[in-house]
Amino acid sequence: MNSMDEHNRMMHPTSAMLPQPYGMSSVDPNHGAPTPPDQDTRKQDIGEILQQIMNITDQSLDEAQAR
Repeated sequence: MNSMDEHNRMMHPTSAMLPQPYGMSSVDPNHGAPTPPDQDTRKQDIGEILQQIMNITDQSLDEAQAR
């Protein structure tokens, strides 16, 4: 086995580890301790910010398509 084969074997192990799909977690988000109220507020704030970003993106896309 040459050094390149050894490097590839070390960088890409052939164990049972499979890649997780993007955005998927192996941990059940509904399992575990309940979220404290401050985390609920933070999640709501993040949701509102994401909604604003989506609205701006949609508006920009509409303006670009109108040109």
